[in-house]
Amino acid sequence: MAHAAPTAAPPRWPDTAPAGPRPDLHRGLGGSPARPGHGSRTRRDRHRKEGRKRPQSLLAWCRYSNTDYILLGLIAEKMTRQSLAEVFHQRVFAPLHLDSTYMPGNEVHIEGRHVRGYMRLDRDLGYIDTTEFTPSESWSAGAIVSTPLDLAVFLDALLGGRLLEPQWLTLMRATPATGGDLNYGMGMASYTLGNGTALYGHGGTHFGVDCYAFRSDAGRAVIIYQNSWDRVTRGIPR
Repeated sequence: MAHAAPTAAPPRWPDTAPAGPRPDLHRGLGGSPARPGHGSRTRRDRHRKEGRKRPQSLLAWCRYSNTDYILLGLIAEKMTRQSLAEVFHQRVFAPLHLDSTYMPGNEVHIEGRHVRGYMRLDRDLGYIDTTEFTPSESWSAGAIVSTPLDLAVFLDALLGGRLLEPQWLTLMRATPATGGDLNYGMGMASYTLGNGTALYGHGGTHFGVDCYAFRSDAGRAVIIYQNSWDRVTRGIPR
């Protein structure tokens, strides 16, 4: 859940692409990098470190990369001839009546009532207020302002089949194990409770905020929001 507005416009579609293989949209959505970029260490990196051959199946390895989602956002703008904020509003936010959800533009303040975010960079500095720190680097990878209620409504619509055709939702729910607590697939993460109940959703962090939004097939959703981020402990303040 983003907590501040970008102060600069997102990067524009380049006239020429770097040399190399053409980007693959399925790879980008699935966490298998379409282009080199920022990503977390997962199964792909462990195979390299251990000297094992990388699995050939697309969904057998994964590395989450914000760069892939930036590329997907640029592609969406190119195909629709609209800004990504307009695409989200017309196709998702307005039809679902997510009145407290929007993609920021160049404004520097958050609309409506909102919490403040805090971040600790080191033990000596302590926590600083990062509420107005621009999330423009995230852009299509997570620069959305929303509320827990709107997130729950969105998950109901997405996992209830109101936003995507069945074959695309099936692909999103195919979340192979990635070696951690969360499994990850085509833009969707899953987590299995001790009783076997599967939860589907996503999480995200930015300077001063941390959010997880998940829903079970029984229709129960859980939204966990934390308005602080600790770089010293890598997460939960201590």
